[in-house]
Amino acid sequence: MVLRCINCGKTYPEDEIRYRCDCGCLLEVVIDLDNVETGIFDGKNVRLWKYESWLPVKKRVSLDEGGTPLYKLENLGKELGAKELYVKNKKVPDNVILPVGNAGNISAIWKGFKELYAAGVIDELPRMIGIQGEGLRPLPGRGKRVGSSSLRKSRKP
Repeated sequence: MVLRCINCGKTYPEDEIRYRCDCGCLLEVVIDLDNVETGIFDGKNVRLWKYESWLPVKKRVSLDEGGTPLYKLENLGKELGAKELYVKNKKVPDNVILPVGNAGNISAIWKGFKELYAAGVIDELPRMIGIQGEGLRPLPGRGKRVGSSSLRKSRKP
């Protein structure tokens, strides 16, 4: 595992406490995909820490947390004529829609999907969509000239 600049590609050791590259850009944690457990996605292991080889941590605290439960869909089961109907989503979604402020969550989730894809755990990537309420825009004057550049709405961000 290393820290890598998202702009220039310079790497730093994982134990070095850094938040930005020498060039001023952000760093991302790059895990060694050759040393991660891919068999954990078979649905048999329901412990939270089954993802440990994917996480940039050396020590962990655990109370043997469990996995995502099955949900009983009684009303839909009745409509479909099924005695019992349960759901547990294991498919990559077509779209992931998230509220964004500084885009930290959407960036982290996208990074996770990219790593799962690169390791061959999933065979497609979802479309990530960031949304914000009109009054919560961090960049005021959208579509108007700001500084030396012009901001505009993007149809394909």
